[in-house]
Amino acid sequence: MNLPTLTLQHFHESNCPDEFYVNSIACHLDLNSNLVGIPHSHDFYLCVCFLKGHGVHQIDFQSYDMGP
Repeated sequence: MNLPTLTLQHFHESNCPDEFYVNSIACHLDLNSNLVGIPHSHDFYLCVCFLKGHGVHQIDFQSYDMGP
């Protein structure tokens, strides 16, 4: 399967320097629903901190339960 690769430039709408991106999950999903709603890969490291709520996230086709 050939997945699209997302770069930080895809998320350049933020007020952050080109080498860094930070946003809340709600705002990130609003701004980027067309990108993150389909399977994709990244060419950068991604760190997500969940403080509340629950859900499932898939990484390398493996499902992970998410929560605080």
